[in-house]
Amino acid sequence: MRNTYAARFMTAIVVVLITVCATAAAGQDSFNGIPWGAAPTAFGDLVNISREGSLAYYRREKDALSLAGIAPVKVVYGFVDKRFFAVYILLQPKTLITKIKQFIADDFGPPRAQLRIDRTIYIWKAERLKVKLKVYDDQPFFKVAYYYVPLSAKLNENRIEKGFEKSFSLKTDLDR
Repeated sequence: MRNTYAARFMTAIVVVLITVCATAAAGQDSFNGIPWGAAPTAFGDLVNISREGSLAYYRREKDALSLAGIAPVKVVYGFVDKRFFAVYILLQPKTLITKIKQFIADDFGPPRAQLRIDRTIYIWKAERLKVKLKVYDDQPFFKVAYYYVPLSAKLNENRIEKGFEKSFSLKTDLDR
């Protein structure tokens, strides 16, 4: 009987910790334990996967990130001039979009939507963060991006996105 109570207690603690960690993943000061503006060399578990001029993209060796309890297909951390400014999270299946939208809206309020020919983009803005959820019409995945505005506002977003897309092969990563 004691073991049952202990197991229930430990389960409750784990659920609370997971909820707190997921909610705290994106904050005004850091994302997933990496302070915005930090240099990649401050973290031994980052591996460079792409570089283009002042932009560099990294992944973490053992990334335990989840959004709303959903494990991503891929997470890429972006640095400009050796300072952390963005994170890109690839998720699937598309049936999870509503859950992810609500998860982000709980922290940032309702989004603004942009309809494009081949995708829908939901945008949230906070004091120092911008969050985008992109849903591609012809792809089985969707992407969430967090941008640290003090560093990303100076960059052309198309340049940022192209560098991110070059940092991995969508087909290869989705097949894993």
